[in-house]
Amino acid sequence: MQSRPSSVSRAATTVSGRLGKVVLSVLAVAAAVPAAAEAPPVAREAFANMPRVTGEWAFTRSREDNDGSRVERFDPSAEAKWQLLSVDGREPTEDELRDYAEEIERRLAREGGRPGDNDFDGLAAEDGWELLEEDEERITWRFRPAAGATDREDMAKHLQGEMTILKSVPYVESFRLYSDEPFRAKVIAKIERFDTRIEMIRLDRQAYMPARVTTEVRGSAAFGLKSIARDILLTYSDFRYAGSRSADKNGSSAAAAASNAGR
Repeated sequence: MQSRPSSVSRAATTVSGRLGKVVLSVLAVAAAVPAAAEAPPVAREAFANMPRVTGEWAFTRSREDNDGSRVERFDPSAEAKWQLLSVDGREPTEDELRDYAEEIERRLAREGGRPGDNDFDGLAAEDGWELLEEDEERITWRFRPAAGATDREDMAKHLQGEMTILKSVPYVESFRLYSDEPFRAKVIAKIERFDTRIEMIRLDRQAYMPARVTTEVRGSAAFGLKSIARDILLTYSDFRYAGSRSADKNGSSAAAAASNAGR
């Protein structure tokens, strides 16, 4: 039988939340990755180009997991910032709306009323960077997230990270956290596989948002009596700027943002 591992699910959800809600707190890299170099200049520049402005953009988020699917809308200019639009392709019931309202109350308290930040700079350690691949357009690094980047320290030491940077801007185009080998999470759960991937898009010169977040967890709990099989897919769409700065000032518009979303 299958078990929904709350601790593992929370860790995945924190990662996406920290990186623009997407979906999941960044966990520290495995000690197996050898220290190679300090954070490269292109990574520092990419971090500096991704300010924390995610709370100024409205968007639709679709979630699919083992429990079904749901669609919700975030709009910072609306009285109810989060709205549940559908559950499993239908209108939500009164009970589902009530449960969702309670969930949102907890979420807003945790986020300070805004979706998570794109704070990549605070996630990566200063050393342990290793160049994996590079061409004219992109460069991919393996890295060690900072020691305090996660509240799941028992999982942190078993994971490693990779990020791909688009060099022309530059900005963090994709981000991955994964385990190479099985490990135990607080003894009660054995994780055979953990893999989280985040794909980012550039909306304008000052805004970067997640477009797609996937998480896969496989393992067992209760001394092998319960299996863990958790798959989460988050997709973000229908971006609209709802903040105070001028679109013209940034050289961008909602139409340009929608166009960039596919790039």
